[in-house]
Amino acid sequence: MVDFSENYFSIFGIPISCEIDLELLAKKYRKLLMEYHPDRQLDATKKLEAVTTTSLINKAYNTLKNLDSRACYLLQVSGLPANVEQASIDDHGFLEEQLNLRETIEKLKQNATLAKELPAIKAKIYTDIKRYYVDFSNHFNASTKDSIKKATQAAYKLKFICKLQDTLEKTL
Repeated sequence: MVDFSENYFSIFGIPISCEIDLELLAKKYRKLLMEYHPDRQLDATKKLEAVTTTSLINKAYNTLKNLDSRACYLLQVSGLPANVEQASIDDHGFLEEQLNLRETIEKLKQNATLAKELPAIKAKIYTDIKRYYVDFSNHFNASTKDSIKKATQAAYKLKFICKLQDTLEKTL
C-alpha cells in the first residue's frame, strides 16, 4: 500500500528536490497506477480503496510534474512559513509585464491577424517559467530567512506566469 502520510516524493521513491527526473517520475507513476488500478481488484472494498489510492497518486504526480505546483509543494513539505496562494508581489515591473501580456492575449482573441505575435509570446512565457523556477530553486536551496522569502516570491511569480500560459493555451 502507498503511504500517503509521507510526502509526494517518497510515494514515487525520489528524493525531495527542486530538480527531478520527469521520465523517472512518469515511469514510477505508471507502475503505481498499474499496481493499484481499481480494475485489478476483485473485492469491492479493495476496489474502493484502489480508487482513492489512484486518485492520490494522480494528485501527487500532477503536483510534482508541474513546476509551479512543485515549487509550492516544496515550500509546504519543507515546513516553511510560506503561503504562495496569499503572497503578494511588490515587483511592479513584473505585474505590469503580466498585464501587458494578458492584454496582448485578449487582442489575439479578437484579431486573428495578430497571430504572428503568438510564437514570440509563447517563447517569452516559456523563458519566464524556466527563469522563475531557477530563481525559486536557487533561493529555496540557499535556505536562509531572506532566501526563503525570495523563493516564495519566485514561486508566486511562477504560479502567475503558468496561469498566463494556461490562459494562452485555452485561448488558442
